[in-house]
Amino acid sequence: MAQSRVRDGAKNPGNAGSGAGSPIGRLRLPLWAWLGGAASLLAASGASGALVWNHFTGKYLPGCGPESGCASIENHPLGKFALPGALADWIGFAWWPASFLGFTFFVALLAAWLVCARRVPSALRLAVWAGIAASVVYIGAIVHALSGGKAFCHYCVASHAANFLLLAFMEIGMMAGRRSMAGGAAVRAPRGGWLGPAVVGAAVFFGATGALAHAERGKVTREREASEAARAEAERALIAQAERARAQQTVREDAWNFGPQGFTGRWRKGPEAAPVRIVIMSGYQCPQCKRIEGEAQALRAKHGDRISLSHKHYVYNADCNKYLNGATLHSNGCWAARAAETAGILRGNDGFWQMHAWLFDRGGGFTDEVFNAALVEMGYDPKVFVPVMMSDGSLRPVQADIDEGFALGISGTPMVVINGIEFKGWEAPRALERTVEALLATDPPAATSANDRPVLAREKYVADWRDETVRAQPADTVRRVRGSHDAPVEVVVFGDLQEPNTAKIDAQLRDWLDLAPDRGGKPIRYVFRHYPGDKTCNTRLPRTFFEHGCLTARAAEAAGLLGGDDAYWRMHVWLLQNQQGMGMEAVRRAAIEIGLDAEALISALINPRVNAAIQEDINAAVALGVGQIPCIYVNGKFVRRWWRENDNVMERIIDEAAATPR
Repeated sequence: MAQSRVRDGAKNPGNAGSGAGSPIGRLRLPLWAWLGGAASLLAASGASGALVWNHFTGKYLPGCGPESGCASIENHPLGKFALPGALADWIGFAWWPASFLGFTFFVALLAAWLVCARRVPSALRLAVWAGIAASVVYIGAIVHALSGGKAFCHYCVASHAANFLLLAFMEIGMMAGRRSMAGGAAVRAPRGGWLGPAVVGAAVFFGATGALAHAERGKVTREREASEAARAEAERALIAQAERARAQQTVREDAWNFGPQGFTGRWRKGPEAAPVRIVIMSGYQCPQCKRIEGEAQALRAKHGDRISLSHKHYVYNADCNKYLNGATLHSNGCWAARAAETAGILRGNDGFWQMHAWLFDRGGGFTDEVFNAALVEMGYDPKVFVPVMMSDGSLRPVQADIDEGFALGISGTPMVVINGIEFKGWEAPRALERTVEALLATDPPAATSANDRPVLAREKYVADWRDETVRAQPADTVRRVRGSHDAPVEVVVFGDLQEPNTAKIDAQLRDWLDLAPDRGGKPIRYVFRHYPGDKTCNTRLPRTFFEHGCLTARAAEAAGLLGGDDAYWRMHVWLLQNQQGMGMEAVRRAAIEIGLDAEALISALINPRVNAAIQEDINAAVALGVGQIPCIYVNGKFVRRWWRENDNVMERIIDEAAATPR
């Protein structure tokens, strides 16, 4: 009778518990379900692991460019988790990226899944369902982002999709297992508990977490050291300036007309004359700007009138920033800036700072309904406020600030200027606080901003190159070089033969090579490497930017294969000078015009050596973290800006590089 009761329990799993000794704990999944679950976990681990790799390397993932959801995932409220203060102090960093948690969860679950040998203990099943609950939350966030017109992270979607596949394989497999048990088939596994898989899963989870924590601490330490070095240099410059100010105050002439008031914002907290004058150029939708703003306000509260603080707008939105070439990162940035200016127009300094604080608190985003309610709460009449905000009166000061930022060569926000000197290294912990405290300790005299005139872009761009770290250039088996091997300056260009700026810098470099030194020639060695903006061969891109980028790269390399370097450069130049109307017929015409057999060239387009040369260049670009074309290195240092209107920055960089021993 006892044996009969056991068999009845096996045939009616709904009447039994789900522990290790229960039918659920003794179920063996069909092989297809177990393998499918393992494959799903492997895919989820790979997708989340790719995000971990992106976090540590800073390189763009295939299909995820600089403006994609992947690139900004950690800025999302669910993209990282704040660690408790004591723990953060102990391990050396304050945030734990969600990608870390996802990766460690999936690899731990994969280990437990494999150890269970096709059984599904209740603890494992509970862990799977817990992961599904988290995926539901994140899928909701992704849908919300899409509804707001924002990009989403392909790798996040892939990891969550794989998680749902795991659930399907597990639950459907368990149903199949129950039916087999009910039919009397020998599908039951030996009695076993959950302890073994739980120990293995926990060991993998905590081991992977520890390894990531160690790597993250190293990354954060390196970043802090770099920021600290920049901060210390800024501190030395500020203290030296304070010493000079004691001896003499003079107003110098500048190419940019800062006006008699010098470099300062229209709206200021603190006295006109102060020992420390902080100007922050920022946008309300920039998370780092909000952080640095909070640090500056805290310093004002601590030191009172020894510090003045003013604000200037620099918005990454093409609606009011003409220097972005149509790109927009902060969708509401222009309206937020105009709202702050409107408050200043209507209520002066106090009105501006009230709206300024409200905008930063909300991250610069608002709907009409929310904004109108806030206006009423602040005591404004929306029917008065909104027309002013939509007028040129609110737009002109925003654009004036943006023009000034461009003149200063701003490369990102926030840009912090203290007493007329750009403060680099603000990313380091308490960087602004420590620098200002050190400056105040020298007891600098109170002064107005009349003499605060930051270095303009002309000098800044060369200084930015000068301060870059030398990067070793990855292997280049098929090296396309013009110029002497002994030249003191090596210029490496990653470009697309269909991209206009690649043609522009290429023509300039070739002119310098062809001219004698007394006619403006430069002592350079020019290396060109392919980074086509075309997904046909460059699968790491989020989309195709130049339809024939891969075709033209293959045509140049095919010409080199047939006729050596001389034929390569003839084809290279022809393609750059004839970018319009590109296609196979244009390539045939190019071959004839440079003296090659057209049919032989067309056949060489598919030669594996041609593709290998291009892929080697693409891999090199990825290793260096190339995120723009053309991407230029001079003597191994990245050139952030090589041209601006009426200013050939590259020429001045090359002149300095030639005069500086390598």
